[in-house]
Amino acid sequence: MIRFKFIVVEGRRNDLRLRITNNRRKSEFSMAGIQMDRATLEDALSDRPRPENVRWQRMFSKWRSVLDGIRLDLINSGNASVEPSDIAKIAKEALLGTPVPSGPPKAKRGEFLGFYENFIPTRQNESYRASFLYTLDKMRAFDENLGSMGFGDITLKWLNAFDEWLVGQGASRNTRNIHFKNIRTCLNRAIDEELTTNYPFRRFKIRAEATRKRSLTLEEMRRLISYPVEEHQEFYRDMFVLIFLLIGINAVDLYRLTEVRAGRVEYRRAKTKRLYSVKVEPEAMELIRKYRGVKGLLQVTDRWRDHKGFLKYCNAALKRIGEVKRSGLGGRKSVKSEWPDISTYWARHTWATIAYSLDIPKDIISQALGHSSGSSVTEIYIDRDARKVDEANRRVIDWVFYGRL
Repeated sequence: MIRFKFIVVEGRRNDLRLRITNNRRKSEFSMAGIQMDRATLEDALSDRPRPENVRWQRMFSKWRSVLDGIRLDLINSGNASVEPSDIAKIAKEALLGTPVPSGPPKAKRGEFLGFYENFIPTRQNESYRASFLYTLDKMRAFDENLGSMGFGDITLKWLNAFDEWLVGQGASRNTRNIHFKNIRTCLNRAIDEELTTNYPFRRFKIRAEATRKRSLTLEEMRRLISYPVEEHQEFYRDMFVLIFLLIGINAVDLYRLTEVRAGRVEYRRAKTKRLYSVKVEPEAMELIRKYRGVKGLLQVTDRWRDHKGFLKYCNAALKRIGEVKRSGLGGRKSVKSEWPDISTYWARHTWATIAYSLDIPKDIISQALGHSSGSSVTEIYIDRDARKVDEANRRVIDWVFYGRL
């Protein structure tokens, strides 16, 4: 019986492949260099994928329809016993066209735009793909001749002109840097593919501007916890505190939590795909019980379709915490914000800053935040050192909430 199955060959590239099985023989091929992890593939193939994977679900649905048609044609024509390698050739042509490159689809030599567009789907992370698309939109708006440009046309002069144009559009230095890093990444791949030797970034330097404050001081954190917020702000303030209590868990991961098991919340970080576990301290459990959800662990899944909606409203509410004044009886309300730049991400930085002030070792702080150690040897000790992360979080909570060292 002819079977088709999408698989991920995990490794440096996490290559998406189609496997064909027939008469106990197998054949497979790469889906044009598309990269994704197994968790994303399983979610995209499910009936109710996460919002960021709906696009992939539609693509897989389209591919499955094509493959079903191939299977039916082979059966009706009496060729159901054909070799899987022959079926693979038919499927490859139907799904991708021929020939299919092993890596990012190669543009013709000298065509920058074509290579850049084909490079985007090979980015593993959805946010990375969105970032590259954003850069593409900006390049198109800047240069109407982008479609006819070769790799050699991306010169120092062009980069400087693009930078000046972005400044005129109000883009910050760090935002501009994201665009140039995307262009540089694409050029590096083109060089690897031996399509060009042009590399203007030897002379065009990407320099980040100083990052603005993104954390609360110890006193500010204590003040926020007990601040007399308006009734509609209490939920958002408590979510900020809960993020802090869960060692700066990202909003997307908080949104996806489903349960507390054996006194811990365990999840795979959306950003890094690494498995992560946090001990739920009593202060955090109190807030979880207060805002218990139906669809997920917390009410955020009941109130918003995805984490982006929650993030938008939460950050807006946090920025409006402050002294409220009204002009006359029933007059217009104005707010003098205590923390006009605050966001949920500040909880993560605040935890790290306070932990550092308590002389908690940097490697424990890094592990607590879910950062990769960068060393395969260090990773061996992660499970053994989980207790140290739990102890670090308890120390931070005791110091912030009760002034106990």
